[in-house]
Amino acid sequence: MTANVHPFQTVHVGTRRAEIDELLAPVIEAIWQHDLVTLTSCQDAGQSNADWVDVLPHMAGYVESRRGWAFIDFPQDDGLEFLTLLANAGPRDAFYTRMTHWAAPSAWDVKIRPRDVAMQDWPQPSRFTTTLLQVCFPVTDLPEMLRRLQAGQIVPPAPADWTTVGRSRPSPVTFPDTPPAPSTPVIRAVESTGDTWDDPDHNTLDRLIADLNLRWRHLVLERRDLPGGEHYLQIYLNDDHSFQVEFREGGADRHYRAYLPIEPEGDLEPLLDLVHAWSTDRPGWRDTLQWYPLTA
Repeated sequence: MTANVHPFQTVHVGTRRAEIDELLAPVIEAIWQHDLVTLTSCQDAGQSNADWVDVLPHMAGYVESRRGWAFIDFPQDDGLEFLTLLANAGPRDAFYTRMTHWAAPSAWDVKIRPRDVAMQDWPQPSRFTTTLLQVCFPVTDLPEMLRRLQAGQIVPPAPADWTTVGRSRPSPVTFPDTPPAPSTPVIRAVESTGDTWDDPDHNTLDRLIADLNLRWRHLVLERRDLPGGEHYLQIYLNDDHSFQVEFREGGADRHYRAYLPIEPEGDLEPLLDLVHAWSTDRPGWRDTLQWYPLTA
């Protein structure tokens, strides 16, 4: 393989210093900042290996298939941690599908490569070890990789769209209209601090939700007039100021979650409307979001 085919930059993080292909340099720097180890990398494997064809004509198809594809080699455990970090730092979208499923369009090629020690020392008996995990991906995925590495947050789990690999799209739960309760629900609000509020009015609920912050993230609204103690609505503030909302109506088979994205200019009105509707048991409140069942 020809050395230094691509322009490079010197990347320096702590005690680590190396010349890295310029397109990969920001991503390698971010990986090192997560204290993960990389071994080798290349921003275009097809270009770097183009001269293989002169000596190894049978490699022509492989070399051509790797044009526009970058790779990073890791020690096995660091490579698995790298993939885990990327998957948790963003939505389960088309990027996520490419990096996790081999049949997705432009699917990443992730391999754990065993190596026989006898390849370098022929008198030894053969003994295979796992030396590295290689992640090969379209170079066009580099911006999203860098964004996720720098995000510094975990996005709540949600169903992925697997239609591109032949699986059906997950369906949110739909609920029939239910008649209103015969009496006004008895509500207790419980803040992250442990403070409680019995039968809060709408203004109090609005204030409690507006007070949620990255230290005191959640608010639980309990139905005190129903048996069993497992009837509640819970609101959780994510790192990016979106919301995760759960409700439960008794048993574990009636436990649901929805995701409420960030509204323009921090508008809380959609969340407040949901809370007001739930707290008064207004018919149709379940239809305001796409709910997914939580398994026990």
